[in-house]
Amino acid sequence: MSEFLISKLSELFGQNEYLFVYDVIAFLGWVNIVLALIAIALFTFRRINRHVYANQQPFLKKLNKPLSKIHPYIGIALIISAYIHGDLALGSMFRIHTGPLAWWIVVVMMLVALIGKKYRIKKWLPVHRVLAVLFVVSIVLHLFARNILG
Repeated sequence: MSEFLISKLSELFGQNEYLFVYDVIAFLGWVNIVLALIAIALFTFRRINRHVYANQQPFLKKLNKPLSKIHPYIGIALIISAYIHGDLALGSMFRIHTGPLAWWIVVVMMLVALIGKKYRIKKWLPVHRVLAVLFVVSIVLHLFARNILG
C-alpha cells in the first residue's frame, strides 16, 4: 500500500521515486516526534502544575483540557504514522529493530488504555506511564543507535 502511495506522490511532485521515499521517511519521522511530544506534554504539564504550582496555574489547567481530549487521537495518529514510516523504511514492522520496538510499545500502551478504561482496571494508568517511559527510551535508541538490535 505505501509503495503505491509513494509511487503516485512522486509522480505528482515530479520527483525520482527512489529519492522521494527517503524524503517521506524523514518527514514522517519528524511527524512522529511531534506527535510523541504532544502526547507526552499532557503528563508533563500536569506534573509541572501539580508539583511546581500546587495546581494553581490557570494557563496549565486550560492547556490540559484540550490535551486530554486529543491525547487518544494523537496516539492513534502516531500508530498510523509510525507504521507507514517503518513500512517504508524497513518493509515490515515485524523486524528486530529499534523502530518497530517503539511502535509495538505504543500499540501496547493503547491496548492497556483501552482495556483498562473499558473494564475499569484500577492500575492501568501506572502501567501506561511505565510504557511511556519505555517508549521514550526506545525512541532515543532509535534516534541515536538505530541498528543496535540488528
